[in-house]
Amino acid sequence: MYTYRYLCTHRPPGIGAIPNGAVNVEFFDAYIGDAGGHGRYVFGAAEYDRELTLKEMCDYELEYDSEGEV
Repeated sequence: MYTYRYLCTHRPPGIGAIPNGAVNVEFFDAYIGDAGGHGRYVFGAAEYDRELTLKEMCDYELEYDSEGEV
């Protein structure tokens, strides 16, 4: 099954923090950086069997994780 993974960069995933219908939720505290020293802090991730709309991504402050495609 193909899933779409979204990173929670402002708060941990949970009730009211991510849209309903997630097929998988991960909790972690991690700093994700790249070779150039740019990065961001991530509280967790949520996977869905559909793409979220831009409105959902903005409303819940989620970032699409292109590295997380399964």
